[in-house]
Amino acid sequence: MHTFVAEIEIPNKSVVPITEQPVKVSHWNQRTGILVLRSEDNANSVAKAYKKTRSSWNAVPVTADAIGPGVPLTITLEEDINTPPRIFVMSRESRRKAVLLDLNPQFSNLKFGKVEAVTWKATDGHEVGGGLYYPPDYELGRRYPLVIQTHGFQKDKFWIDGPWSSAFAAQPLAAKEIVVLQVGSSTESD
Repeated sequence: MHTFVAEIEIPNKSVVPITEQPVKVSHWNQRTGILVLRSEDNANSVAKAYKKTRSSWNAVPVTADAIGPGVPLTITLEEDINTPPRIFVMSRESRRKAVLLDLNPQFSNLKFGKVEAVTWKATDGHEVGGGLYYPPDYELGRRYPLVIQTHGFQKDKFWIDGPWSSAFAAQPLAAKEIVVLQVGSSTESD
């Protein structure tokens, strides 16, 4: 998966890429239309500024005017193994938080099986992690068939299928009353 900064035009839901660099939104100056971005890993990193001209975003010099009074917002993508991704906006001053964009509103009409992160010892003694996908109407004590997907689980991602939709189908199998174990990696490397 590749993360990048983009503008989402709400009425038509089109995506306008801003940069493919691993950065996060630091500041938005509504008056000048300048967006300031910083490295995701370092709040003290060199800022980069962008301004929209017609239909694309272009780099502009970072000036005091660019960083001047603006809207102190934090934009985040939140998801986990049981929660589909949504984009939130939060005011840094009031700490109020609101959904900016539900990336999959159609999911509210679907019933997904619960996913549980699990670990176990391999035959050579090292720990392995994975995700156990239960059927949506799972009943304790009832026997279910098991499908093992040999790789691809990530404990911080919501996936209907797995990392590749062409070869994985965890939630669709769970919906057919099949328990799915999606193996991740050795927990020593996490």
